[in-house]
Amino acid sequence: MKRGERIFVLVEYDLFGNDLKDEEGIYISTDKHTGKYLVNFPQFGGWAELEPENIKRYRANFVPVKNRKLVERMETMKITFVC
Repeated sequence: MKRGERIFVLVEYDLFGNDLKDEEGIYISTDKHTGKYLVNFPQFGGWAELEPENIKRYRANFVPVKNRKLVERMETMKITFVC
């Protein structure tokens, strides 16, 4: 999958009191250890980790311009200060 792809949730999933079923999200990455997808839901201001079978890709390997601009500004969090 490409970072920024549109996905749709196929199962009920509660995110801050919002059911994500049939909602659109933005694929960000896949966890190396669990295989789950990290997905951003800007309409709810939140993130979810979803199993691959719980999502449907809108259009494989296609990243809309608005999503590309968003993911270009995202970075993996890095620890820069240690006591």
